[in-house]
Amino acid sequence: MKAEQVATLAASGESEALEFKETTGTRREATMTVCAFVNQSGGQVLFGVAGDGAVAGQQVSERTVEELSAELQRIDPPAFPEIKRVPVEGGREVIVVSTRQGASRPYTYRGVAYRRVGNTTLAMSGDECNRMLFERMHSEQRWENQPAPGWSVDDLDVAEKRSMRLIFELLEYAESNELHCAIRAPEFDGHSDGTTPNHPVRAPGPDFLGSHWRYEWLEQLAMNCVGT
Repeated sequence: MKAEQVATLAASGESEALEFKETTGTRREATMTVCAFVNQSGGQVLFGVAGDGAVAGQQVSERTVEELSAELQRIDPPAFPEIKRVPVEGGREVIVVSTRQGASRPYTYRGVAYRRVGNTTLAMSGDECNRMLFERMHSEQRWENQPAPGWSVDDLDVAEKRSMRLIFELLEYAESNELHCAIRAPEFDGHSDGTTPNHPVRAPGPDFLGSHWRYEWLEQLAMNCVGT
């Protein structure tokens, strides 16, 4: 990137995909914005540009870049934004941090996920994080979503088919209702027939979609219901 390109970006003003910072002294706030960019459609942060678009640049050393890079590495999962140094007038430089939309959303910075609304960076709610995670899980290439040449439904175990059908029905219910109403189901007390409820089960809360045990819970519920 050249100084003329920096000037063009600065003249366009801050937006949903562009943020200005006067110095790297605000690198924490800037990294929140980079995290938001990765969670959405990507974007750029320009260090050395004032909020009104004035390009002043700053003195940049190797330590400056190292400290900025160390802060960006606190985004989880790693996002690997690109850092470029652009010389401007007066022997100063503008640092341009660019990133694309990440493939492993939601991303967090210091334990918080961020999103961009206009030219403002905001923390995501738990529901937003859960929806993003759910969308990611459905878009990934998992083995159960792949074709199985040479096999038909008739080759499947009947009990397993019923179990999987119930799991998918429960997942669709969870997605459509966002589990704001707690699901209640029987938890069995170990009787040999597996059908006599001992007491009401756990009722997952709204964060159920983001919890690592959701599939175990659904599979166990489905297996308990098979044969009833």
